Amino acid sequence: MSAASYSNATMTTPGWNRLRKVFRLRGWPGVMLIVVLAYIMAALLGSLGWPDEDWTRRAGPSFAPPSWEHWFGTDRLGRSVALKTWLGARLSVIISCGGAAIAVGTGLLLGMLAGWRRGWVDALVIWLCTTLSTVPRLLLLLALSLLLREQSIFGVSLHGAPAMLLALGLTGWVGVCQVVRAEMIKLGSLPFILAARALGASSFGIARRHALPHLTHLILVEFGLRVAGFIGAEVSLSFLGLGPVDQPSWGTMLEEARIETGQHVWWQMTASFAAVLLFSTAVHEVSDALRDVLDPRRAPEPGSER
Repeated sequence: MSAASYSNATMTTPGWNRLRKVFRLRGWPGVMLIVVLAYIMAALLGSLGWPDEDWTRRAGPSFAPPSWEHWFGTDRLGRSVALKTWLGARLSVIISCGGAAIAVGTGLLLGMLAGWRRGWVDALVIWLCTTLSTVPRLLLLLALSLLLREQSIFGVSLHGAPAMLLALGLTGWVGVCQVVRAEMIKLGSLPFILAARALGASSFGIARRHALPHLTHLILVEFGLRVAGFIGAEVSLSFLGLGPVDQPSWGTMLEEARIETGQHVWWQMTASFAAVLLFSTAVHEVSDALRDVLDPRRAPEPGSER
């Protein structure tokens, strides 16, 4: 089979059918997909200024328990915990997804270069991965966050959320790079890649038409793992005071709730922890389902691709 016919068979007969199945996830993965989309919608609406309410405004008495008036109760300043949880998605989801996009994009690019070009490029990438792996992840993340928060790009200050997003992305690409590099080395010895080379296809064309479709499931899994992990990292950084203080996040809510639990006030801790847990679980489930749908090496079920 020629490289072109293999590519066409992979991407059209059953590739596009599998891609359409992404939008028809049923059962538990479908429910989790709706949850992920709801979180993203909440983050986007929060960025656009909806709901148009001041989260710092006093909504009731201090430490009011959950009720019909205040669904998640109030904090020590009488602010609505439900509103803080909603608006906290804006910061936490954007930072985790943005950081994961930077990490996966960087790891994908370096991993494909190292696995395809080999030689000194491979040696340089391996050296970078080894060097970063020897430094404790939390220490590197803290140092980079502190360094970036004092910088600016094109006149825009990186203090707060931008520094956290970049720090997460620039420290989280190593694992992605190693996985992609190993897969590229394996793909480079397969017959359809060798045939494409023999036919004179460019390196970019081979990577785009032949190698990248076989990396899609890995990219989705790695992206899901990093989103879930970066949620926890954002919570940790905000808990340590490195997050923005002028807007709510799930991390700052957990830091406030740490003090409140000593006074038997549990609702802010429960709301923020449940938000983090539900989003992390949903991202894991959806990434696993998409991996099963898009992996071109998985044989389609009889009659499922019609």
